Amino acid sequence: MQCDVSSDIQLLSVEWWRRIKNDVFVITSTSNTYKYSGSTISNPSLTIITMTESDQGFYTCVAYSEIGEGKSQDIKLMLKSDLCNGTIYSPALSASLHFKPVANNSVTNSYEICGKDRKPAATAFCIKTDTFSSEIKNVNIHDYCFVTSIEDTSDKLEEIKKTEINSSNTETVLLQLKNLTTTTNHLTVYDVITVIEILEEFDQIGNLSLPDVTYVIEIVDNICKVNTNILQQVQDKDAGTNRILQILDMMVVSLDMENVTQADIFTDHIIMQVVSVQSTEVPVIGFQLDQLYFALNATRKLSSETDLDMDNLDVAFLLPPDLLSDTNLTKTVVVYIYKDLKLFLTKSHNTNEYTNSRVIAANLKIGGSLINSLDGLNVKTFFKATTDKIDVNCGYWNYSSNSLSGGWSTDGCWLNRTELGRHICLCDHLTNFAIIVNIEGEENLLDNLLINGLSRLGLLLSIGGLSCNVISFMIFRTLRKKHQSIILFNYSLSLLCFLVVFVTGISQTDNLYVCVTVSVLLHYFMLVSCMWMFVEGIQIGNGIVKMQRVAPISLLKCSLVAWGLPAIPVAVLLAKDYQLYIGGTKARLSIRAPSMSKLDEKRDNRKRIRAAVSSNVLLGLTWIFGFLTIDKASVVFQYIFVFLNVCQGFFIFLIFILGHREIICNEKKEKSLEKGDSTDKHSSAVEGKTIDTRL
Repeated sequence: MQCDVSSDIQLLSVEWWRRIKNDVFVITSTSNTYKYSGSTISNPSLTIITMTESDQGFYTCVAYSEIGEGKSQDIKLMLKSDLCNGTIYSPALSASLHFKPVANNSVTNSYEICGKDRKPAATAFCIKTDTFSSEIKNVNIHDYCFVTSIEDTSDKLEEIKKTEINSSNTETVLLQLKNLTTTTNHLTVYDVITVIEILEEFDQIGNLSLPDVTYVIEIVDNICKVNTNILQQVQDKDAGTNRILQILDMMVVSLDMENVTQADIFTDHIIMQVVSVQSTEVPVIGFQLDQLYFALNATRKLSSETDLDMDNLDVAFLLPPDLLSDTNLTKTVVVYIYKDLKLFLTKSHNTNEYTNSRVIAANLKIGGSLINSLDGLNVKTFFKATTDKIDVNCGYWNYSSNSLSGGWSTDGCWLNRTELGRHICLCDHLTNFAIIVNIEGEENLLDNLLINGLSRLGLLLSIGGLSCNVISFMIFRTLRKKHQSIILFNYSLSLLCFLVVFVTGISQTDNLYVCVTVSVLLHYFMLVSCMWMFVEGIQIGNGIVKMQRVAPISLLKCSLVAWGLPAIPVAVLLAKDYQLYIGGTKARLSIRAPSMSKLDEKRDNRKRIRAAVSSNVLLGLTWIFGFLTIDKASVVFQYIFVFLNVCQGFFIFLIFILGHREIICNEKKEKSLEKGDSTDKHSSAVEGKTIDTRL
């Protein structure tokens, strides 16, 4: 039994009182240690190690200080076996009556209510029949109770739906909805949808008082108690649970905090905490829920990251402090923490992800406006995973996913690090956050690991091959005179820069400016690579179909376009919104084709055709396998697609070396001959000098 004690004055002792009728028994830290633990200043809670029937009763936590004592509310403790409930069919009402669980020898009421006065349809008495069982006896039907059918609730909801809701009747309507939804076993799919439609009407009212918002939270909590199959049908039919989450967001906007500085609303499934802070006060920038149990006293308000208790953390969030420091307007921080996932249902055919943590919603209202985008800043969320899964994705609930029916998404959220078993995520917007796991990814974990390893190996081969291309071009001057090799050099250089930036910068997410810089460079070098691939295509096309005397394309113009044009869209996007992102010497080369015989021309054309086919297969047609991997296709195509594309740089290296092996070999021979001629001349000169001396 939980007991939290806080006092500005030093405590002297803590004890528990157990009351049975008029007798009171005191339990202290020195009581039977084999039976009890706790009841101390450091641990005021009480644990009964071995509970028996004689331990039932009312318990009270009492704390003593120098100036007096403080008592908690009474806690009623009873064995579960001593509770009884049941269902009894009533011929008089032509309906089954479901009774609430109560202790033995106690009166219980039915969940069903009468249509006329909204009182319980029946009462009964819980009688213990033997040591381990109890029964409902002495059922008494309420006089003149003749309407207990489902249609009564449905008709009443339809009447409320037809009512014009305004500021004068909001409390009345909400109270009616709360009472009608308290008994959930009669609620149908259409009843729940009707309740949702009525709650959506409150968006037109404007400001809502704290009691009104409390009613809304309690109504939503009642809906959470509806059978999960019914809620799934509500979601499948009309995106109902997704609309409920949007209603809760609407409450953040509608809540009138003019005379309220903070509010705590706690139900069985939802915790809502609201703090309104002026700019002159120490701001609350986050909330934390401790692990082990879902309760209001397990939450804590955070003013900085140092307030976090990582050892006991279940879920938490921290807003960026800069978001609250640059305004004189009133700031309202709101958190929703959900006990379970009954509101986070996707449509039955959209179940690729599931959550691996508790869900927490971070909301901020400044000057009456709800803040969504964080203008380059990031909200930090902390999660304790519910299961040990390797696949960790930071996600959020996207209301627009799956054709506006809602679903989990990872856009704008990423994993920052894992510390003390807690996953720490960053997101560039505010909404409902959680750790999500892809079901397909979990089922194919081995394939994912192998594909990741294959990708890393391919990247290393590509970087090595492209580096050899660039070095070879710089060493052998004959290559620098050929049209084809110059184009391939530029393509290799741009793709090499892209891969190097990707490998070194893809994990640099901690610093916003570094992250943006990496994104900009990746965008630019990818566009440059595409431009040079386009130039390569033109060159190959000309090589296949051109006549002998057609002049080659101008490399100077190609260089200006291929390296300069991609900078324009990159600069425009960077100037418009930078958050969209979370060469050589000028020389005119004119190579004239030499005169060729018919046989030489045929051989040359065959080489061009082979080059065209190989280049298209290696650089373009590999994306066919990408289309074959869509929609759960064979994993073999995934391996082929990844291998061919990550090894693209290595394939270009093979094309470059094999296509110019004769040139490279000839230049090596020329250098050897030049070195030999130089040696012969030097020897002759020395020999001549010797002869002259002799003469």
